[in-house]
Formats: sequence, C-alpha cells, structure tokens
Amino acid sequence: MEDCEPNAALFSALTTLKSHGFKIAFDDFTPSERWLSFIPLADIIKIDFRALSFLDIEAFVNTYRSAFSFQLLAEKIETQAEFEFAFDLGFDLFQGYRFSKPERMIDPEVVETIKVA
Repeated sequence: MEDCEPNAALFSALTTLKSHGFKIAFDDFTPSERWLSFIPLADIIKIDFRALSFLDIEAFVNTYRSAFSFQLLAEKIETQAEFEFAFDLGFDLFQGYRFSKPERMIDPEVVETIKVA
C-alpha cells in the first residue's frame, strides 16, 4: 500500500477482491486518517518497525486493534526488545533479521544440472 493513494477506485478494487475470497494485506502500513476507511478490508496489517516509532505503533494498536478483526504483522524486527514490544502489544506474526537473515536457497536439481552441463 506504500505506493497507492487511498481513493474510491482502490477501495472498490479491494472490496471486489475481498468478495472473491482474496486475503488483503497492507504492507508497510502507515496509520493515517486517509486510510481509516480501508482498515475493515484488511486481513493482515504489516507494521514496519523501521518506519514508525514505538509510540506511534502503540497508539495505532491501542486505537484500532479491538475495533477491527485483522492480524498484525511486525516487520523488520531486528532486536529482542522490538520483538518483546510487538509481542506484548499482541502482534500475531513477526518477520525480520531477529529471526533469520535472508538466505540464498539453491535447488539441488539445478546445481546438478549445472554440473552436468
């Protein structure tokens, strides 16, 4: 959602997708009044811990979590303190370097094909 403008066309498109069974996730969600009407469409809201302060994150969770039924995903969690903060606030899902650094996954069949060629 970071590159989208909250407008009627986007709201309509998301509503249509949701009515067809798609799950809606808002990535890098930045809470603002402009996005308030979109929150009921969300199945997952991803909060970027590098982009918002703990105070802003806590204010969003305390204001909207109980009013809507979405899962919260804490993204870019890099420290134990960030994980504990998100966990204590009731985040459901977590991702970031705190859990695992990115890895290059190599398919053994591809490696064997390269060796044979």
